[in-house]
Amino acid sequence: MLSPDRPVTSKDIPAIAAEVLERIRTRTPRVHCITNVVAQNFSANMLLAVGAIPSMTIAPDEIVEFAARAEIFAARVDDVRAALTTVRI
Repeated sequence: MLSPDRPVTSKDIPAIAAEVLERIRTRTPRVHCITNVVAQNFSANMLLAVGAIPSMTIAPDEIVEFAARAEIFAARVDDVRAALTTVRI
């Protein structure tokens, strides 16, 4: 377990990653992603592989409902700007 009394080092990364994966698999969070088209498939598959539920929609008639149900929102700022030019929330 990590201690707030010392800085995190590279030796801590495997334990941190294992703890994060266990939390994701236990909670099965819905993650709404706004990303570019090239990264959508990879991002969705990565989320499925770790036990999350991905939603990737930017369709104007779906995005509000999907984003409202998400526990996590992940986006690149440039991709959000691009999505907002076509989707009005």
